Amino acid sequence: MWWLNFVQRAARYSITIILLIFRFGTWPLYRLFSFALRLSGIGPSGNTASVGLINQGATCFLNVLLQTWFLTPEVKQSIYKLNSNVAFVHELQNLFNKMESKEEKYIRTNELTMSLQLNVFKQLDIEEFFRNMINKLSAEVGQGDNILKLYQITMVQSMQCSVCEELVTEDCFFLDLPLSIFSPDSSSEIKSLEESLKMFLEAVTLDYDNAPYCDTCNKKTKTKTRYYFKQLPQLLTFQLKRFGVVSNGKHYQKIHLQISIPLTLQFNKSLDNANEWRFKPITAKGEKYELFAIWHHDGEYESGHYYAEIKCGNCWYIFNDEMIKRKKKEDSFRSKTAYLIMYRRENSEKQDNNSQNCPRIFGADAGYCQQNINQYSLES
Repeated sequence: MWWLNFVQRAARYSITIILLIFRFGTWPLYRLFSFALRLSGIGPSGNTASVGLINQGATCFLNVLLQTWFLTPEVKQSIYKLNSNVAFVHELQNLFNKMESKEEKYIRTNELTMSLQLNVFKQLDIEEFFRNMINKLSAEVGQGDNILKLYQITMVQSMQCSVCEELVTEDCFFLDLPLSIFSPDSSSEIKSLEESLKMFLEAVTLDYDNAPYCDTCNKKTKTKTRYYFKQLPQLLTFQLKRFGVVSNGKHYQKIHLQISIPLTLQFNKSLDNANEWRFKPITAKGEKYELFAIWHHDGEYESGHYYAEIKCGNCWYIFNDEMIKRKKKEDSFRSKTAYLIMYRRENSEKQDNNSQNCPRIFGADAGYCQQNINQYSLES
């Protein structure tokens, strides 16, 4: 009977979907849904901050980076100024021009992935890809280091021997600062980004197997070490270390701890050291940073899916490949999936320097976005 065949087929399809979700998480179901969305012709409406980017197979990590750079005026402006004779830069600029025009509901990234020689069916770690892209631009393209300078954090590692008390300092450079979500002995969980950052900046004693070699003492000695900020970038990025071996564990795994993410951070000059910036509560003075992008990883260590939340003016949007939607105001910034977190330095003293050179941001709340650019020349 026809209805019996229908039930049997529905059961087989349901079992297949359940097995796919069990093996790969929700990613196959999401890809099926996004494919159906494209076939239906339904896409981001004209009142979104950008346009959707088609996932070629496992290119969600690329789409997140592209949407963020497109909605970060100081980065987009730098990309437009790069030498277009370099193949991947030419394709990147062309892609941004298509995103500006918004003539299509969805845009393909095939030409860019071909120029970058990416395997579109192999998902890359987005933090590693982020660093590699910035380093590639800096190494291969004239003026490419302008983008690196926007992100580069200069820190100092100080090490003081407990025996001879000699103090040694060394500059260290980061594009994103890796923050643990566990205490050093893995005995307690970190609840917020501020707590993790404070822990990163605390002095640590290196002893026993971890003791470094002291050139003055000619032996390994107990040493106190700490990091501090020497130079803060325009775009301050943190990586939450969600992948690792948990206490008593034997294998790498994804850590699904909920972390609170503050909307603002502030740093003040140290009274004892003119070259040191200290993380402080919000006050009238100091360098203030505002949250503007969060990159999420949804899934496990072996597989998963990347998407982003990006601020445009007074509004937040969720960018999930082809799908874009405005984030509800009541949603809080507490997340079990946040992986990379980006802040922008407030630059009120340079309000009018570059605002007219920033490419126009189209879409809903374009008034908010453009107003925000005029208010803070480097704000999207």
